[in-house]
Amino acid sequence: RQETAELDEEAAGIDFPDAGGHGLAWCMTKLPPRYREILLLRFVYGYSMRETAELMDIPFTTVGKLSQRAKERLYDICRSEGLL
Repeated sequence: RQETAELDEEAAGIDFPDAGGHGLAWCMTKLPPRYREILLLRFVYGYSMRETAELMDIPFTTVGKLSQRAKERLYDICRSEGLL
């Protein structure tokens, strides 16, 4: 986990590393911002479902649903780009 920092309420999502090429990062840039944000918070930054719900200001149960949908969409994008 990284140190906590105040969230900028006006920012549209969280920073995303340069996605040059056609790898996983590039496929993630094709996700809707909300899906990209939930995947980054959960699986890159290591926040729990409860922490992610608080950071995104959404119900706890929604985190699981969004995570699943985001992973499915990312899988479809990776398949269409020939990564899988």
